[in-house]
Amino acid sequence: MIAYTPGAPRAELGKDGQLVLRSEAPLRRVATVNIRVPMEFKVRGGRKEIVLPPDAATAEPPKPQQPLVLALAKAHQWQKMIESGDVGSLDELARENRVDPSYVARILRLATLAPDIVEAILNGREPSGLSLRKLTGNLPLLWEEQRTLFGFVGKPGSSSPDTSRKSLGSPRACSPRAS
Repeated sequence: MIAYTPGAPRAELGKDGQLVLRSEAPLRRVATVNIRVPMEFKVRGGRKEIVLPPDAATAEPPKPQQPLVLALAKAHQWQKMIESGDVGSLDELARENRVDPSYVARILRLATLAPDIVEAILNGREPSGLSLRKLTGNLPLLWEEQRTLFGFVGKPGSSSPDTSRKSLGSPRACSPRAS
């Protein structure tokens, strides 16, 4: 809210969205304009971003973090390869992709993420500070525990009826030395 005093400079929002300072008299002394914009800072991919409230008009929707999206895609692709028998073990999958087997095991665990967490990541609406390093750490199998660990408690969609279900994925997909 901007307070206006007759004869004092006033701030207006122009048609192009730019803030314009208007005055009926010439500005002869220094004028201070205080503007409050409701926002918060969010850490994404190691960088700080400004997040506006949900009801604020924005020029563009939030962008998903590409490293998280790519890791989720790999996890689901690799899990399908294991379940279909295209590869016989994590070691074979690691050799085919020229990566370490421990990396394959960490990425494969992402296939057990709760669906609402995956959706939030794909829509760029994950909690502040969520990174691939955090996701591939000690990932609980229970979806409710995942939501709590990664800061999704109290977020829209976190109270789905399946909150305590375990992933229906292959148990060997989560084992680092499946054969």
